[in-house]
Amino acid sequence: MNIIIVGCGRIGSTLVEELSGENHDISIIDEKAHVVQKLAETHDVSGMEQVIVFCQTQELRQQISLLQLRTLTN
Repeated sequence: MNIIIVGCGRIGSTLVEELSGENHDISIIDEKAHVVQKLAETHDVSGMEQVIVFCQTQELRQQISLLQLRTLTN
């Protein structure tokens, strides 16, 4: 399964930990490059793509939040 995780705080990192061992293709998006790097170094990265998005405007952050909400409700 292809999975996109937006935000790698406590919940996002836990999702990466849980799903990385289950043969999924995971893309992670976070505004902190060191967080993405740490997750990539500490988990099975064979199916993990590192994607970094720098959110500089409130509007973009809101759009990402709406995308997360739509994903959770579908």
